[in-house]
This record gives sequence, C-alpha cells and structure tokens, in this order.
Amino acid sequence: LYPVLAPEFPAFAVRPGAAYDPAAAMGVLAAALRHVPASDRWVASWLAGFLRTTGTWAAARGDEPLARHLTAEALRVSPDDARSLHNLGVLVRATGDESGAIRWFRLAVAADPGYVRAWGALERSAQALGRPEEAAAARERVQALGGTGP
Repeated sequence: LYPVLAPEFPAFAVRPGAAYDPAAAMGVLAAALRHVPASDRWVASWLAGFLRTTGTWAAARGDEPLARHLTAEALRVSPDDARSLHNLGVLVRATGDESGAIRWFRLAVAADPGYVRAWGALERSAQALGRPEEAAAARERVQALGGTGP
C-alpha cells in the first residue's frame, strides 16, 4: 500500500499514482507535534505510532533520512515506544552501523520484553558482531515467545 498512501493528519490518504511528497510528511509531523503539549499518555502513544508509521512510509519510499527523522520524532513524543526504538535500529543497521543498531534493539527489548521482532533483530546484530552468547540468549527469547529464528 505504501506507493498509494500520502501522509495526512491524523491518517493517510489513498491516492493512487500520487507522487512522493516529503513536504507532506513534514506537514503531518508539524500537525502531530502541535498536539503533544496537551496529550495524555494514550494520545502521546497514538501520535508516536502515527509518526512511526509515517517514518515507515518514508523508508518504504527510499527516503532513509526522512524516515530516521520521523522515527526520532516519534521517540521524542513517546520515548519508551518499543516499535520506534526497533525501527530506528533497523534504519541505523541499514547504514552499516551494526553496533549502533544493537543499542537501539537492546532499548526496544528493555521497553517491551515481549516484542519478538526486536529480539530477532537483536539476535541478528549480536551474531553479526561476533557476540554468540548474546545472540543465543536473544534466540532463546524469540523461541520462548513463540517466534521463529532469523
């Protein structure tokens, strides 16, 4: 669906054939951030999820810098959002910074010990960095949570 989605606040619009418009993403970022000062934790969590999704949209469109920016803003709104922490790790790993990525994955599993995708990402990064004990512990957690290996 990402090729036909265009960011609008508080959701996305379906626009088949729409051109990629990073300015629209920045507009929804500004609109979302206007609501933060008056937000309780539930609204802040929703706003962070919206920004994280917009970051995922940007990443799917190949705009890694915008994706990182939107995901970082999601974390600013909700610092313990495990999915945003995980997504930032994925974006950092895509730049080749496995050490930086593993830090984000560790934060993600600390925020939500039941988040299987983050444990799997931690396993892969630990393996890539030559940390077999950490990789094995993460793999065991994935299996205990009912997930599958890499």
